[in-house]
Amino acid sequence: MNWEILFRDAVPKVAGVVVYDKGAQDARGRFCIAKTMQLPNGQMRTTQSNRKQRPAALRLARNWLASRAKIMGVEYVPGAGAGTLLFKPIN
Repeated sequence: MNWEILFRDAVPKVAGVVVYDKGAQDARGRFCIAKTMQLPNGQMRTTQSNRKQRPAALRLARNWLASRAKIMGVEYVPGAGAGTLLFKPIN
């Protein structure tokens, strides 16, 4: 399984997201969106969703980062993942 990374970015100390192209369409879709966020109690939660279209997957990733940033009282700045260890930006 060699999934290609299409997009990766983060809001430092809040959340990060990676969009993968699985290379082939399956029942769940072709694009996988892996989301990681830090909960208020300090635990990390990772979830995944799937989309069939590339623009929808990329839009979901950016909107999700913006909404997580807003919840935590900060602003999502594209490319801010450069200050993180695991989420160096790929656009």
